[in-house]
Amino acid sequence: FAFLHGGAGSGCSTVGKVLGALLLKLGVLSTGQVVEVTRKELLAGCSGGDVEARLKKVVRAAEGGVLLLSDAELLKDSERSDRLGEEAVVALGKTLESMKGATEWPQRFCMVLAGKRGDLTKFMTEQPGVASAVFAKFEFSDLAAIDVARILRRIVEENKFQLAKELTDEKLEVLIRRRIARGGGGGSENAAKNVRLAKAMLEEAVSRQT
Repeated sequence: FAFLHGGAGSGCSTVGKVLGALLLKLGVLSTGQVVEVTRKELLAGCSGGDVEARLKKVVRAAEGGVLLLSDAELLKDSERSDRLGEEAVVALGKTLESMKGATEWPQRFCMVLAGKRGDLTKFMTEQPGVASAVFAKFEFSDLAAIDVARILRRIVEENKFQLAKELTDEKLEVLIRRRIARGGGGGSENAAKNVRLAKAMLEEAVSRQT
């Protein structure tokens, strides 16, 4: 059971997806597939009492591989009454408790929680039944501006676009530093950062030309 957290767009979910193949190669898992789910997908169409059955269905699909819960800090809203979210947390705790002390090898599956730095830490503090199952914790740092510039150039090429020849990595870096300084263009804690900033800048450039 792993806990990945970092700034938005820093690669937590992406690394979670890569873990399946890595753990398969190491013999920890038997199949290595990655089943990704968010709160919205897990609780869609659920009413009271349905959540545990839905989670069990998702777990069965992930057996032998990785169950990746993205934006895990959103699973339960701690600021208001959230019955379905509470059911989801309880069901998750039961699932993890049932796996404690398991000696089977390869492992039944690997659970990964990925989310935003701070918010996910708060969620884990509020949910000790889930937190107690964590044995690996990884924190992802925000990318440097030059790294975002290189990623932007790569996704431009992948999307069959071209940057102006005079737009070097160094000039891109300056543009990105300016965007980061003003909050990724959003001016708030939810502003685009890291890989998301690179994608946002490409989308904006394309929209200006269409």
